[in-house]
Amino acid sequence: MCEPDDTELGFVEMELSKENKLSELIVLHLQGESTAEEFEHLKQLLEQETEAVELYVEHMIQYSVLKQPGTVTLKEYPEETLPAVLDPAIWKRLSEFEKSAPAIEIEKPIPEELSVEMLRLEKPSRKISKFSIFSAILSVAAVLFVLVYVKFVPPAASTVATIADSLNAQWLPSKHPTGVGSILWNNEGTRTLQKGIVKIEFDYGAVVIIEGPTEFELQTGKQMVLHRGRLHARVTEDATGFIVDTPNSTVVDLGTEFGVSIHDDGSTDVHMLDGRASLIPGANGEKTKGSDLIAGQARRVDDAGEMYDIKVNPSLFVHEICSETRTVWRGESFSLASIVAGEDGFTDGDVLQGIDPATGKINLGRVQGYGRVGEPGYNSVPSSHYVDGVFVPNGDLGANAVSSAGHIFDGFPSTNNNYWSDVTAFPVVLEASSDTQRNPVKVRLTGMKGLQGDLPLIYLNTNAGITFDLKKIRESLPWLEMTEFTSTCGIPSYLIDSNKVYSSEFWVLIDGVKVFHHKFSREDTNNKEIKIPIKPQDQFLTLATTDGGDRIDNDWCLFVNPELNLVRK
Repeated sequence: MCEPDDTELGFVEMELSKENKLSELIVLHLQGESTAEEFEHLKQLLEQETEAVELYVEHMIQYSVLKQPGTVTLKEYPEETLPAVLDPAIWKRLSEFEKSAPAIEIEKPIPEELSVEMLRLEKPSRKISKFSIFSAILSVAAVLFVLVYVKFVPPAASTVATIADSLNAQWLPSKHPTGVGSILWNNEGTRTLQKGIVKIEFDYGAVVIIEGPTEFELQTGKQMVLHRGRLHARVTEDATGFIVDTPNSTVVDLGTEFGVSIHDDGSTDVHMLDGRASLIPGANGEKTKGSDLIAGQARRVDDAGEMYDIKVNPSLFVHEICSETRTVWRGESFSLASIVAGEDGFTDGDVLQGIDPATGKINLGRVQGYGRVGEPGYNSVPSSHYVDGVFVPNGDLGANAVSSAGHIFDGFPSTNNNYWSDVTAFPVVLEASSDTQRNPVKVRLTGMKGLQGDLPLIYLNTNAGITFDLKKIRESLPWLEMTEFTSTCGIPSYLIDSNKVYSSEFWVLIDGVKVFHHKFSREDTNNKEIKIPIKPQDQFLTLATTDGGDRIDNDWCLFVNPELNLVRK
């Protein structure tokens, strides 16, 4: 048999030392005792080495079984109920007894028959102290006591999280507080949110949005159980290691943003929106080998513990709420078409209403027709929180006011103040087929039909302009920032196919400065993409259309998918 040489032994010792060091870093992190340098070192190991991730997950599984790690200490056990096995007086008496305790001689028996002749040597008798035997028995008993204590004695009550916000929340009646600002404890059992949305901030740093109906349980400042329903979790780098247990799986965060949903059939979906996490199938205590999920991936664990890939869908989960503005954000962009339709910017709307650009009045049913002439000036829209104002552009007047803050633009052509339609998000135009008949036409751009139907749009027949208040939008979304305005503009396919295209011009202004302009004609009917960066200091965004110097007939101008793209600050 070959003995390992010094090099091999040295390599084994080095690997064991490396694993021990990693385990030490993980334990320090779980107990919240790691320094900034130790935490950064642990992060680098998890990012670079698969073995490190596997060891980390093993520690987290053990951590999830011991629901309150780090809190079981003997000094917290009531002294009057301390078992005799742990009584210091006993240990003191035993120590004194050992000094005079007689030895016990135990001889090792020799087999009566041996198949081969061998030299029999007198083996020296081994003397074992009575105290050593008793000490061993007591040591085993002490270990068993600690294990039983951890398993069956409930963890000490402690605060683990706070309800930071809620919107239309209806809870199943219980004795525990449910209002905004309420402190949540680890010993309150299962909570049931019947309706509405609740934002919970964990002491460890994770932020969880829960959408009813949902049943959940908080176990520690870094661990919870989702029994049914759905949640969205955002975990900062400082809070890495957050755990979500479900009836058939465990999600161990590695610095990430994810959503978890439990279906009626018992299956669990995990959608990875950012970062990375480990998904471990199996009920608690029956975990099997898991796998990593990265941003853009999603997996389902069925009731048998089998995993398979599904399509990631960020909009299934509520990412953020603001009860003050009654805003619910599912990770989508802010739709200006929704605002024109009278909605909140996140709700699709094609409400049959319009804003008269000459007055700022909102007309239910929207008005379209010839012979409408607007007075010079900028008109506020008091009934819309995010629409700053509307106007009829006309270069004959020189500079046109385009915001309530006094921003002006002097580049519009002459229009004689003639306009035909209200500003609307309703995608149907009433085409005049005769003096008394109107032909309703559903409008869309060529190739611009979404998977779920027609895309949201703003119908801005020439000559009309509308300005949105970016500052107010920012104030209602304090945890988000706008990065750009995007849209596709063009002439409806109906007019192109009917050869009814006339000249029209599209304009986009920011604080009165032109950032986009294009003139459509019969020779140029291709859709145009708009992508305008939005800076933090930008206050107003203006969309406008003017006739191309001919007339306002069939100038059906569309801004399709007019959106402000958002990112979390």
